[in-house]
Amino acid sequence: MLDAYFAAEFPGDTARQTAAKAVFDDATARSKVASPSLRAGLAALSGTLADSGIAYALNATTPGGQPKVASIAFGPLPGRLYAQVQPATAADQVKIVVRDEYKAESPFLFTEILAHELLHQDTPDADYEEAANYALEQRLYLGQLVRHPGLARTGTELSRRLNTNALTRLNSGSGATLGLYVTNGDKQVLPGSAWAASSWWEVFGGGNTAATPGNDLLASYLANTHTAGAPTCSGAQFNKALLDCIDQNGNDGLTSAELLAAARALKLDFDTDGDGRLDSKDNCVFVLNAGQQNADRDAAGDACDADDDNDGLPDTAPSEAGTARIDRDFDDDGLSDYREAKLTKTNPRRFDSDGDGISDGVELGVTKPVADPPGTALGTKPATFRKDLDPKTRTKPNKKDTDGDGRSDGAEDKNHNGRRDGGETNPLKRD
Repeated sequence: MLDAYFAAEFPGDTARQTAAKAVFDDATARSKVASPSLRAGLAALSGTLADSGIAYALNATTPGGQPKVASIAFGPLPGRLYAQVQPATAADQVKIVVRDEYKAESPFLFTEILAHELLHQDTPDADYEEAANYALEQRLYLGQLVRHPGLARTGTELSRRLNTNALTRLNSGSGATLGLYVTNGDKQVLPGSAWAASSWWEVFGGGNTAATPGNDLLASYLANTHTAGAPTCSGAQFNKALLDCIDQNGNDGLTSAELLAAARALKLDFDTDGDGRLDSKDNCVFVLNAGQQNADRDAAGDACDADDDNDGLPDTAPSEAGTARIDRDFDDDGLSDYREAKLTKTNPRRFDSDGDGISDGVELGVTKPVADPPGTALGTKPATFRKDLDPKTRTKPNKKDTDGDGRSDGAEDKNHNGRRDGGETNPLKRD
């Protein structure tokens, strides 16, 4: 499981894959995190915005020299908490408890939970701290979904809860602005639900707006999620200024394409190109094409299809110049444009490439026209097509006089049907 996860996380980078897996086998990790699932979740922080959380969890110490994080383990929790930081044995020491009922969940759903809980380094916390931690946690989860969309589709309770928070994160604000405090046009952050909340702050703000101390780990998370051109956020305190700064950093380093991938993992539907067609029903997601024209009825509409008639020749190929992009046999000689351009080297724009009076198809023994494909794309027009009545005999479509006897093939095959009829000479033999 770890191999597959890190292969997707660090494609082609075996050194980083090996380093990430080493966290799982680390002796300190084994002593502090007995559960293989939670240890895998910790290892999966590698390369994320919370990568520094690994070293903190394993090596940070209290002022008294004790391990800051005593343990990470499953245990009973009150209410609906899925994890909690609790005091441990020594002063300033903490332990992270993950809800017992989640033991069978995917290990990588614990990754964002651990990223969140590691930021709680003292007690008590307050609403700003929770809101900031959830904002960073869900930014990590959205990043995970780009490469591991299956995490959103396990159907388990924890997956559904994380998905709900991720939807809230995506829907708080419009465009690149998250709008953590500004309501999103008074629209629900969870459309269609019984919950009327219309901003991220409504979800996590419970009335306790006390500022709480930040920490170096928070500062590293913020540095890893900084958006170019946005303010640099301080990790000194959890307060309104911090959430405003996170808000001003927009998508926290995620590109539009990554956000779209994460949203699709959550099975959201969009109109990415603004043409009035939701992506799930749009055959050109990134190109305006309200009419949805699709000559060959494949997955891509004409507006974004490199080969509208699916004849094997890109619409921009030199051989397609002067032909119709939705016609597989432009000159109606019974030879597809692809066959002429790539195989027979005849002219797909000319019924008779060598001008001897006989169609290219007849000269090459064609007996059946190119069929019309599905959709509005065309094949060979029956009214124009000429069938070769003797396909066993073939002349050269790029040479007027195949046998070199001084008489063109068309002069010898007077009715241009490919068959030697009475009164005709043989275009394949000097006579």
